[in-house]
Amino acid sequence: MRILKLTGYVFLLTGFLLAIGSAAGSEYTSALLPSSFLPELLPLAEEEPTDSTDLIYPIQDDPSGGFSGQQEHNPFDDYVPAGVEKKVEYDPATGTYYVTNTVNGVPVGTPQAYSFDEYQALETNNSIQDYWQEKASTSSGQGGGGLGGSLPTILTGKKGIPPVDIRPSGDITLFAGFRKNKVVNPVLPAFQQSPPAQFDFDMDININVIGKIGDRMKFTTNYNTLTTFDYDRELKLEYTGDEDEIIQKIEAGNVSFPLPTTLIPGAQRLWGIKADLKFGRLRLSSVVSQQKSRASNIKVENGAQTQTFEINADKYEENRHFFLAQYFHDNYEDALKTMPYINSKIEVTNLEVWVTNSRGTTEEIRDIIAFADLGEPDPYANSLNGSGAEFPNNSANDLYDKLVNGPTSPIPVDLVVSTAETQIGLKDIQDFKKTQARKLKPSEYTYDPKLGFISLNFALKTTEVLGVAFEYTTIFSSETYRVGELAQNKAPVNGQEPILFLKMLKSTAQRPKLPIWNLMMKNIYN
Repeated sequence: MRILKLTGYVFLLTGFLLAIGSAAGSEYTSALLPSSFLPELLPLAEEEPTDSTDLIYPIQDDPSGGFSGQQEHNPFDDYVPAGVEKKVEYDPATGTYYVTNTVNGVPVGTPQAYSFDEYQALETNNSIQDYWQEKASTSSGQGGGGLGGSLPTILTGKKGIPPVDIRPSGDITLFAGFRKNKVVNPVLPAFQQSPPAQFDFDMDININVIGKIGDRMKFTTNYNTLTTFDYDRELKLEYTGDEDEIIQKIEAGNVSFPLPTTLIPGAQRLWGIKADLKFGRLRLSSVVSQQKSRASNIKVENGAQTQTFEINADKYEENRHFFLAQYFHDNYEDALKTMPYINSKIEVTNLEVWVTNSRGTTEEIRDIIAFADLGEPDPYANSLNGSGAEFPNNSANDLYDKLVNGPTSPIPVDLVVSTAETQIGLKDIQDFKKTQARKLKPSEYTYDPKLGFISLNFALKTTEVLGVAFEYTTIFSSETYRVGELAQNKAPVNGQEPILFLKMLKSTAQRPKLPIWNLMMKNIYN
């Protein structure tokens, strides 16, 4: 496109010069234009070509011989008119290449002489230029490849250095947005009718890259975030030698080690280095790797398939099953000794479960503050005094009394954290955590009233808080005991729903040295 525009400018300039020449006379025109143009443009001029074989558009010899860097390059020198061909002749006596320009088979100009190295460098340079011209036209849309195709081969242009070929393929998908909910319900407070917007972001990657250095080095890798198994992701670097070399092949990354026998099968899906060597008729294959696969056998008896499974003790279902209090954790084994009869002194009659409102729900949400020592007869915090009672309840220590009968009771929502830290002496995250939570529906969890544990239908995130409030009775009396505060028993104050005090089963940081760590059950597996 730039050459076409520049050609148009040359035609306009020529016309402008012809106009000036017509006004000034034929002598001025002859001074502006070479004599070889005058027979075509000015038939009335007196000068005529001295030789009938002279060309109207003479072909200039390339003094640089096609080598870049010897003199300043003119882009118009790359233009070769139609009908011009290069003829190459080789003289075996002197080892010289002679390059001659011909027009319709007739030699034009002086032949250029090159040695073997000079001619090889000339052809390499011309091949590189032709290659990049082809790739440039493809990227501009003329070839149909565009940017979506593979990267071009990187040619070094130097003798002895192989080209590098990199061919990536695949796609990267980004999902970005936000979710905003608004509920027009006059019964709900204003902040519940229009909760904050939640940002939604996701990304899927599927990339496959094949790289080559010459004919011997090859690099292969693929990565996909949607794969189910790790062996779908491959990373491999291999070198392949010639037939007469000692090193036949060296592989690094994902390798395999097959054996030419069925008695001892070779290992598959290895991660390491493998080498194939050849010393005359002796072949040697060795591998140093880590096995990332395992073999399993399936046994069929009487038409039924039986298989043995191995489960590691630390692969329990995390953040799904919790004891309601330390009492149920301490008496769990004793209660199961008389199976199928459960020997329990407590039966839970009412339960409310609250989880951090990370979903942006607008129904059944409240501000809560969960305490790890609430209802515990032997509290962990040194600032609390335990009663030594056998069963958990709000009166088992003086925490609940300080909350409801303190100098700032009822405690405002914005002062509850400072009150717990300064007046009671508790530590955030470790002893308590305040959050906005949603009340779980009975279909979202199950619980055992005698053993005193709950099982959620989903696993909690690390940053989510789990708090409960429950009521129970004992076998010794029909009196109802309570741990935490039930939402149905705490009426609004001045039109505002007060904060709920709950028993904390999970905080935002899980530390094995804290007693709350024992509340998460570690004996239930998928």
